[in-house]
Amino acid sequence: MPEPIPAAGYPFAGMLYTVTNFKDLAAPVGKSLSVVLGISIATIVPLLFMTFNQQSKLVARFLRSIDPRLGALSVLGVRLATWIALLLCMGEASLAVWVVLGNRLEATRAGLFDEVLLRHAHVDIGPFVEDPAHTLPAHQENKQQKTLRDLAQLATHRSNVTDIVRRPARAAVGFALEFVPVVGPLAYAYLEGERTAIEAHHRLFKLKNMSPDERAKWILARRNDYSQFGFVAAALETVPLLGSITKFTNAVGAALWAADMERRQATVRASAGIGGERHGKKTGKAIPGRAGNKKPFTQ
Repeated sequence: MPEPIPAAGYPFAGMLYTVTNFKDLAAPVGKSLSVVLGISIATIVPLLFMTFNQQSKLVARFLRSIDPRLGALSVLGVRLATWIALLLCMGEASLAVWVVLGNRLEATRAGLFDEVLLRHAHVDIGPFVEDPAHTLPAHQENKQQKTLRDLAQLATHRSNVTDIVRRPARAAVGFALEFVPVVGPLAYAYLEGERTAIEAHHRLFKLKNMSPDERAKWILARRNDYSQFGFVAAALETVPLLGSITKFTNAVGAALWAADMERRQATVRASAGIGGERHGKKTGKAIPGRAGNKKPFTQ
């Protein structure tokens, strides 16, 4: 069986897959994406008229405080401060969209994940089994137990008041880091990468009926892969306006990655003589998908 692509490649695979299968994926995404773009435009136009000049002046002052030459620097005939102010306005629009529509868009992403994983990727979801190729790292027991508890909390979705407050707070941190060109968004991607990747697979964990402890062990055994995927996905989501689209394509990439993971799980289950029934259910059948194509995504 061909080897799956590296974890860092799946966000880009998600983009490619979305483009090549756009007609099939347009239905679950089109309405939400049109709302996102509409609110983005409705937000960014008044921001440009009301705050653009002030932000441009503030950015220019900040750049001059670092180095006087930066204040006069131009890119394509336009001052650097103007470019940064424009990016800030676009970032503010994206922040407004995801604060207002966060729950709705997360539901759309979950539906898109299911569409790709269960219908397009042709896989059946079976119970969790420990993979000898992915073993837990050798840490001190106390340290590992704390890490497992932290990962279990991240891997278990709980929609509550804390989550409602945390989402705009995280978005605000990302917006603040946008004031530092290039380095700021990359720093945010580094800080939020693991969380981004884990949240992208909440739906997979639910479909496999994995307990919080199983989820934590799964992630810890693949932590480097989750960090790689999350860094790239989070970096793409920090791109103003385009980030509203990559949030959806990242869900597609996460589903493609999950499909390759599940094919590996199917191989391990077959070697261990474990049936494909859904974990925790004694139904004797897997979650419906089409199992005819067992090749991993390698575009």
